[in-house]
Amino acid sequence: MRLRAALAEAGKRLSSEGIESFSLDAEVLLLHALKKDRIFIITAPQYELSFSEEKKYFDMICERASGKPVSYITGEKEFMGLRFVVSEEVLIPRPDTETLVEEALRLIKEKNFGGSDGGRMQNSAKNLCCRNIKTEDSISEPKPEIISDTKKKLCTKEKESGVNLSNRKSDNDNIKILDMCTGSGAIAVSMAYYLPEVEVTAADISPEALEIARLNACENGVADRVGFIESDLFDEIPEYDKFDMILSNPPYIRREEIEKLMIDVKDFEPRIALDGGEDGLDFYRKIVSESGLRLKCGGILMMEIGFDQGGEVSELLSENENYDGITVIKDLAGLDRVVKAVRK
Repeated sequence: MRLRAALAEAGKRLSSEGIESFSLDAEVLLLHALKKDRIFIITAPQYELSFSEEKKYFDMICERASGKPVSYITGEKEFMGLRFVVSEEVLIPRPDTETLVEEALRLIKEKNFGGSDGGRMQNSAKNLCCRNIKTEDSISEPKPEIISDTKKKLCTKEKESGVNLSNRKSDNDNIKILDMCTGSGAIAVSMAYYLPEVEVTAADISPEALEIARLNACENGVADRVGFIESDLFDEIPEYDKFDMILSNPPYIRREEIEKLMIDVKDFEPRIALDGGEDGLDFYRKIVSESGLRLKCGGILMMEIGFDQGGEVSELLSENENYDGITVIKDLAGLDRVVKAVRK
């Protein structure tokens, strides 16, 4: 089958199953199947797919037709200009969350924490996955179906060198950030990547999610500045460990609303990363209540919120004696997306 015909057939199948983004999804999956860029599709419409390429492509189209998100099929998602490995153990990073990261980056640059202008050190993180420490301190390899050959080699390289990604480089002058409910590590890794002067702790209750986050830290060259802790919110975070900033994209969907979500969300993304309790505020209550002990005076707490939760989360913060300077930040669509507060 020729490329143009394959695209048309795939789009037709996806459209018939009610996939609104059928054309884009058909193209993205074809690029992934062929390991080509978009220019190839434009310039080689008569390219003849091999039997194996055609089978691989339409197998992926069948998965997408069932509602499975494209990112879970390809095993990757772009966020903040970086590539992240994803699996069904983690929430797919979304552009909405970039609002949180961009605001955090802006605040650190403006406050000139650590005496840096926040610029990216181009060569500082190229070889961070090669450490001469005990080989028994290795991490387990992620599921092979969610990582490419290149990522497999990267993970193997970690094992051979004995990297323990839980041990980050520590410097008392570094800005210390806690990413609570890290999932894929999108927030933690992005902060470490764009601000070489920060030291990040990433916490999550899911060991499977932490495994993906560790791989993403290594792949993006920040493994020595992102540490990982398996913790139910602050349970395993020592009270003496004080942070300059706490960031979080916690579960915030109201429980009764989950079944009303799109199929590719409610049937495929992890429920533990979606369910915010009956009113969607369970995690905000705990984070607001317990975060004050872990923030330095003048430190910043920022949390992603649902578009209609700005008032409720702001009220939780205003009722807590530890915080003032409460602000709601809107996303590019003009919707409430982040609540920020300052530790007194």
